[in-house]
Amino acid sequence: MKACVATGEKRRIECKEIPIPKVEPGWLLLKTKYACICGSDLEYLDGSFGMVSQGVTHPGAIMGHRMAAEMGIEELPASSGMLIRPDSIPGHEFIAEVVEVGEGVSCWSVGDRAIPFAGRPNPLGPATPGYETYKCMAEYFVSAPLGIMKVPDHVSDEEAVFVEPLCTGNGAVATAGVRPGQSAVVIGAGKIGLLAAMAARVAGEAPVISVDLVKSRLDKALEVGVDAAINASEVDVISEVVKVIGDGPDSILICVRDGRVLNQAAEMAKRGGSSIVLAGFVSPMEVNPMLWTVKQLKIFGILGGNMLDAMYLISHKQIDPKPLITEIIPFDDCQRAIDSVYSGENIAVLLRP
Repeated sequence: MKACVATGEKRRIECKEIPIPKVEPGWLLLKTKYACICGSDLEYLDGSFGMVSQGVTHPGAIMGHRMAAEMGIEELPASSGMLIRPDSIPGHEFIAEVVEVGEGVSCWSVGDRAIPFAGRPNPLGPATPGYETYKCMAEYFVSAPLGIMKVPDHVSDEEAVFVEPLCTGNGAVATAGVRPGQSAVVIGAGKIGLLAAMAARVAGEAPVISVDLVKSRLDKALEVGVDAAINASEVDVISEVVKVIGDGPDSILICVRDGRVLNQAAEMAKRGGSSIVLAGFVSPMEVNPMLWTVKQLKIFGILGGNMLDAMYLISHKQIDPKPLITEIIPFDDCQRAIDSVYSGENIAVLLRP
């Protein structure tokens, strides 16, 4: 089968032929329809997965270890962090079809379509060396039944592959505790930031402002319905936000990795209880907690949200994620796919076998 395999060199991946994984009792074999590139996949291939380098494993690994222990499964060593392990297979955002059901598995049948169930990841996937959860950037991969959820028949493959990332974007909005008529600034107009902005609109927030450095992403933000788009490379973000929202936004959703924006968010926040939600792995930085106190800010970090809520939003056509797809690229051209997301040329790339 074809698989997108890390070479061990920074930002390098290649399509290789490898054996189809064997299905053990209690497991499922799935055939990938689409795998979507996540920002954390890029961080792993870049050798800069900061949380692991600070001695904290990926959130999926934490939950995976716990579940493995509960199931009596012996854990494998966790990743040491910055190392890009040769022959590792990234990927945890997918839409796939069940092609083989292991002995003892119920409630799943051949032909069922599946997506990851965030919060209930593969028990062994995150515990393996390297950044590998489902290994879905391969033609076939295995999953535990509890690590996936079924896709309703009326939801297309192109919609379903966005349920997992929407879980994070919508989770940021839900964590902020917004009410209709409140305002939001979303810092970052990549895939997660755009989904968060769309979820904010569904939640009744207005105005919703997107901030980014890349014009094509800001154009896409306007296309999917934000009220204003600010290019941080051209103007002072805080003064531009004040022009639109005089006393500052009610919520600020940080969907980028650059830690400097946390101070920027605190400065633009309104006094009296704005919510700042970190929906990305923000890098370490110096902050001014006194400003948080003076403004009575609420600051949250999230690992995701509710998968059922995300599926509801897509299945009931409240959010249409398909406009975020900027290219569908075959596994054979996986290096170009990775490069195009690194460069900002593409927002959401779907890899297909």
